[in-house]
Amino acid sequence: MSSHETIAEYQLGLSIVEEKRLVWDYRSLVTIGCCIFCASQNSTQVACRQDGLPLLHCPNCDLAYIDPRPSPEQLRNYYDSGYFQGQKDFFAGSDYCEMRDRAITDKAITGYGEIISNFDLVGKKILDIGCGSGALLKLVSLHDPAQLIGIDVAEYPLAYGRSRYGLDLRHTSLEEVGFPSESFDIVFMIDLIEHVEHLLLFLREVTRILRSGGYIFLMTPNYAAFSGVGNSWVCLHKDFEHLQYLSPGSLQQLATKVSLQVTRWWTEGLPILLSSYPRLHRMGFHRILYPTVSVSNFGKKLRYASHSAIHSDIGHNLYAILKKTASV
Repeated sequence: MSSHETIAEYQLGLSIVEEKRLVWDYRSLVTIGCCIFCASQNSTQVACRQDGLPLLHCPNCDLAYIDPRPSPEQLRNYYDSGYFQGQKDFFAGSDYCEMRDRAITDKAITGYGEIISNFDLVGKKILDIGCGSGALLKLVSLHDPAQLIGIDVAEYPLAYGRSRYGLDLRHTSLEEVGFPSESFDIVFMIDLIEHVEHLLLFLREVTRILRSGGYIFLMTPNYAAFSGVGNSWVCLHKDFEHLQYLSPGSLQQLATKVSLQVTRWWTEGLPILLSSYPRLHRMGFHRILYPTVSVSNFGKKLRYASHSAIHSDIGHNLYAILKKTASV
């Protein structure tokens, strides 16, 4: 695909957006031209995100991905320009670090409940990739692990976490840090893998630093939900920094490729973008004051409930526990 074709397709995508959301500089988009996992060239466009970028689906491995996509430089600028301070749709209007800190009291940190329900953390060496402020590791520290390390490429939340919790939080990427082989018993990857630029290389590195018999806990947006809700899928309308979307099928193929075994997976959450009310909710009156919005949201939930009763794998988030099956 030529650069002119790339620009034309991006502009076509923008033309169908209801509001002007020039998130990316279309002149700096990067075109891959094939599936980023299996290299198949048989992918087809299934939707267009609200940032104007096309969502492609590979029938060979079931991976969905954005192509063309923002360049690494554009992504770095995106994360550095108020991403953790609430200036994007990520924790919109709120400081990420402060919100997570308040959630520690109620143990309401994303992934914490699932982790303590599925793992014995006592004496374990644990790595959290994409740890942010380290709020999850702060809660995990209550369970007597042998070692806790968090890494992230954003310095703002790391500085907050180091000061607030006294944790070992490192400003680095997985590729740069160079941990020794078989360093960890458990690796957390929560809301992470959808951001990764080189998917297969990244997973191979995670597997290398995981001890034989060690585990990965993963949570990521679930592409299988798209089949149930179509253009109402929330991932088409927000979180434009995401580069790919896994399904249970594509996760299984990725795991097998890097000597990992999917021991368990499940999906949870409503994957639909609901219409917002013009005013704050007060004692349920918003449903009376804005019946059109209320009826629209009710209809979306009803259609999703009907579909999910038949297809149990279309929850918003895909959770998975993966086990390293051999030395790599």
